[in-house]
Amino acid sequence: MKEIKDQVKEFWNKAYGDNTPVAIDKKYLIPSNTFDKDIEEFSKNSSHILDYGCGITFNLYIAYETNKNLVEALGIDPSTNAVAFAEGSARLSNFNTVHYLVGDIDELKKLPDNKYDFVICSNVLDCIDETSRNETVTELYRVLKKDGYFLLKVNFYLDKKTASQYKLFPLDEHNYSQDGLFRISFYKDDYWVSLFTKLGLVLYRSDSFSRREGLPADRIFIFKK
Repeated sequence: MKEIKDQVKEFWNKAYGDNTPVAIDKKYLIPSNTFDKDIEEFSKNSSHILDYGCGITFNLYIAYETNKNLVEALGIDPSTNAVAFAEGSARLSNFNTVHYLVGDIDELKKLPDNKYDFVICSNVLDCIDETSRNETVTELYRVLKKDGYFLLKVNFYLDKKTASQYKLFPLDEHNYSQDGLFRISFYKDDYWVSLFTKLGLVLYRSDSFSRREGLPADRIFIFKK
């Protein structure tokens, strides 16, 4: 039986599909929602930015447009399809300081201590198993520079009854499967906050963001080291 992390990797690689890289029209990089505005705000004065589990988001493209003095913006994702699109699009768009790598926790462990002024981790920690999550949290803390900011976004919270409407079925109190495979963990806000405050980060602000109309709001937590 495949480990959960391998199941997750296969799921997202398939979900992202085989997209052809494109030159990004800058009109799509104008922040229009809470999440994009948070990316813009904390990218402004950051020389080094990390987006762990970046997928095919435009987070680092927005960061590039926000900060022309950016030294390095690095995206890491286990999906080869996601990275092929993101890296290819960055090159076509001449986002010279934005780069992407295929990888997971092992790639994260290779990064230097205290390097990044701003670290982004969006809809990742609630989609991996607890052992991987705890290891990832430790590594994200390690690479964040003193006085740097960490942006965590997790999915909306669902109770058991509501989760079933999304075809998610409980494996235990917090973990849910879809099509027989682990898919997501649902915890309330205090759990996510405590993962980082117990390491010494301070909760700077909380926000929320709905990815589309009618969908419950994802939760955003911004911490300072």
